Amino acid sequence: MTSHQPSRRQAFLFFGLMLLLSVGILLWSFFLNRGELLVSSAQTPFNLSVNDEEYICTSSPCSYELVPRRYAITFEKDGYFDQTETVSVRRWETTELTPGFIFIPHLKAQPDLQLALPGGPLSSLNFGEKPAGLPTNAKTLQFSPSGQQVLLTIGKERYLYKRDEGATQELSFGASTPATWVGEMLVTLENEGAIQLLKTQSPDGANVVARFQRPLKNAQLLGSPTGEYLLATEEDETGGQTHYLVELASQKRQRLELTSSNKAIKWTHHSLIFNRIDALGKRSTVALSPSTMSETILPTDQSALVEEIEAGRFIFTSPIPFSEEGPQISISIEEVIERAGAEEAQTQDLSELYLIEYSGVTGRSITLTKVGLAADETITRIEYSAVDKKLYLEKGSQIFELVREG
Repeated sequence: MTSHQPSRRQAFLFFGLMLLLSVGILLWSFFLNRGELLVSSAQTPFNLSVNDEEYICTSSPCSYELVPRRYAITFEKDGYFDQTETVSVRRWETTELTPGFIFIPHLKAQPDLQLALPGGPLSSLNFGEKPAGLPTNAKTLQFSPSGQQVLLTIGKERYLYKRDEGATQELSFGASTPATWVGEMLVTLENEGAIQLLKTQSPDGANVVARFQRPLKNAQLLGSPTGEYLLATEEDETGGQTHYLVELASQKRQRLELTSSNKAIKWTHHSLIFNRIDALGKRSTVALSPSTMSETILPTDQSALVEEIEAGRFIFTSPIPFSEEGPQISISIEEVIERAGAEEAQTQDLSELYLIEYSGVTGRSITLTKVGLAADETITRIEYSAVDKKLYLEKGSQIFELVREG
């Protein structure tokens, strides 16, 4: 029996079909079985890793032809948090992706920034050389929120210094009269017969802004930087304090339940910050909105180093970080206070602190950056400048700026 041998024509035909099939498979695998990943961002250049394959996007949008499947895509950019997203690329379709890079905040030393007057507000209005005409023998200096006006106590007299004029003028009230800045208004509390008067003061005279039938004893005043409110504190013979919130426009005075001394209370542009001690002796920090009288409990027990950069957004220091992975992680208020309280004994000898941002709206806390401290070095102030729209930190004699955007 003889075997059938394929003809040369059949052999060529077979190999031709195999070649066409191979070419078809190659075309399908490498050209036709593809989907497009289109990455757009205004923050080029940046790196992206697509299932461990590295790419660089230098000009947006960047297009990549990929085999249809699910991909884990990691975006990287210097100075920003890494970001990973999972997307599905479909055959012959375009999948669009826009990474939202989140800047890593950091403290930037500002060696060229020097306060013209020590203790003045941290603001560009107050950086520079010492102003002319300021007396050097003042016992105390009280700065207006802008720092452009200063209330001086010299002996038993009070004087007003204006930086733009470089001149000092004597005021009509003495050092024993309670006085404070409410915005850029200088306000005093004075007895007149059986009533007490709140007055705005200037070298040209005084104007009454509120009258109270029951005078406060041993009063202290603390004005808000917005010029709308002031805190009046009455102290009895035993040192006990009673606090009242005064709204200047309505001349209303209402009692507040505060347990901290007046030195532990501060104003931000939106809130009154103070400590509260409950029946069990546990201390917490409260932010009171004077317009709504609503309270926000902050996850810190140190009210002095708290600042509010906008309504409901607070920044403060902590001996412990609240998060190790940027803004994706948050912890509860109760846990933060418990952890901070457990380490309170260590806060006097720290080599580093953390700047924390807390949202009173969402209740989430995130770590912004770490602050290194040398031996015997402390953070003396954290202040938000409404003029500069920046947060400044004073550490020793140095001024730092919190850089929040690239």
